[in-house]
Amino acid sequence: MWQPCELLYTCYLLTYLLTYFLPPNQQRHGTEGRNFINRELWLQVRFLEAQNRKLADELEKLKAKWGKETSQIKAMYQAELDEARRLLDEAEKDKARLEIRVASLEEQLEETRTR
Repeated sequence: MWQPCELLYTCYLLTYLLTYFLPPNQQRHGTEGRNFINRELWLQVRFLEAQNRKLADELEKLKAKWGKETSQIKAMYQAELDEARRLLDEAEKDKARLEIRVASLEEQLEETRTR
């Protein structure tokens, strides 16, 4: 959203530009000139406010969509992740069991070598 100081700055800038940089045949002086400038400023502020509302709505839609897509992706792959974790746990248990078995076989081998 535009802040009031930004809108005011924009209005002052437009006033300056419309006052000093219009071709001489389009310059207006007095009440007519102020009315012309005020109308142009009003139109510009109105346009900027509408554009600001449009961008704010678009931002809200993107924020809402971003959260939903993340949860949908997580749901899609959660079963696969659970299965992979289960397989990893089983592999670690098998590794520990086999390490114990290897240690026991090495001890047996040493005993048979010493006899």
